[in-house]
Amino acid sequence: MKHLFLLSLLLLTLSSCRTARHAASGGSARPATSAPSATPEPSAALAKASVAKVNAQRLNQQHVTARVQVALTAKGKEVSASGQLRMKRDDVIQLSVTLLGFEVGRMEFTPTDVLVIDRVHKQYVRAAYSDIPFLASTGIDFYALQSLFWHELFVPGKRGVPEAGSFAVTQSAEGLTLTPQHTPLLTYTFVASADNGVLQSLRVQDARHADPTQFACTYANFTTLSGKAFPATIEMGITGSQADASLRLQLSRLNHDASWNTRTTVSQKYTRRNADEVFKALLQ
Repeated sequence: MKHLFLLSLLLLTLSSCRTARHAASGGSARPATSAPSATPEPSAALAKASVAKVNAQRLNQQHVTARVQVALTAKGKEVSASGQLRMKRDDVIQLSVTLLGFEVGRMEFTPTDVLVIDRVHKQYVRAAYSDIPFLASTGIDFYALQSLFWHELFVPGKRGVPEAGSFAVTQSAEGLTLTPQHTPLLTYTFVASADNGVLQSLRVQDARHADPTQFACTYANFTTLSGKAFPATIEMGITGSQADASLRLQLSRLNHDASWNTRTTVSQKYTRRNADEVFKALLQ
């Protein structure tokens, strides 16, 4: 159980750490590879129709709440717990985790910072997005994280409904592949159903493949929420790094409840810890 929720923080907010650092510094010393051959420019009509189809699956409500079963796998071990997921659009994401009826941890994402509370060890981490340079440089902010949880398409560094001109789109047997343009450090690859535009997955990797670390988010077990397809299973994971880990959320009782506190107050008895300090401890 030690550092379970702090590791969750790192998984969700620092997943691009190693990749981004290598991309910014030119990557590791590896033999240069030839540039990929040019591909035909994707059809503007296909991009417009595809992005519109995916955006049509966006929820219009301001709140989403659910019961959740959480399974975190890291360092060859898996820990499971239950909890609550509460979200208010453009304001907050809260993930509260309980064991034996008691809250043992909470993650809270807001547009300005990230809060992770480890109630077992009476400690917490609070970090502003601006305090983590590689997050700012790669566009990983609250609105990108929100899109992951809300099962939505996004363009790194931008908020709101994404426009068709921001994506290169191709269609294959796998479905629609949508890639945000002008992201030189990292490549974001969304895959959606060609039939109804429902998002299936997102993969993030070093744009130059100098680093093998990848972040992936997959959606499954779709249900209907306010007339839209919404995943009952969300799984996020890092592979190819020293800190490989995955976080699986099984959602139930999806609703639009608005009767909850959108901000968490941390007890003065808790010890504040530094995110980098915790990350180093997890790698030991």
